[in-house]
Amino acid sequence: MQADFDDLAQLWQQEDSHSTGVVMALSQRAVRRARWIERAEMLVATLLIAAVSFAAWRKFSLGMLIVAAAIIAFVLWSTYTHYRLRRVEWGADQRERQQFVEGQIVRHRARIRRTIFDLILFGPLSLFGMVFSSLRQSENGEPFGHFVDHLWTWPTLLGLGAMFVTVAYLIVRLNRQRHIVRRLTSSLAEYRQEAALDRFTLGQ
Repeated sequence: MQADFDDLAQLWQQEDSHSTGVVMALSQRAVRRARWIERAEMLVATLLIAAVSFAAWRKFSLGMLIVAAAIIAFVLWSTYTHYRLRRVEWGADQRERQQFVEGQIVRHRARIRRTIFDLILFGPLSLFGMVFSSLRQSENGEPFGHFVDHLWTWPTLLGLGAMFVTVAYLIVRLNRQRHIVRRLTSSLAEYRQEAALDRFTLGQ
């Protein structure tokens, strides 16, 4: 993201006649980045679904089947939602500075929606994950009793710590994305004011 701002700062100092190629290059780079991230997300989702399916098959029970189906449904829903929001980042090749900044605002707002979606989905998915893990490890088929018995073990504490770190990271990322949108919106407003002043001056 900081690289995008450095490129935008350099772009803002150029004349309009010399900025078309730079804008197109920045736009195409944003599209390539979105495509690679999209492919990585789909790969991770595929591996996660395969791992859950294999674990449920190895220790098959009705509870395992229900929880595994819920996890797979959440993963598929999350992947589809990310895919739909990621399409906003593809956009089209922009040729003007104003169009590029407007596109960047749309992209970052889509990222904000994805982060909020991740925060909402993280709780239920983590709960199903803990139940699934407890079902896989318990002998009597009582996941919550197994979880309470092993609450103060290092694997459980590390897992809970990773959950809190993930939530904190998502919150920090959400605040950073909102800050970026505010900066881009302010830059776009300044550019429009300068363009309007230039048109007024040339009109006189």
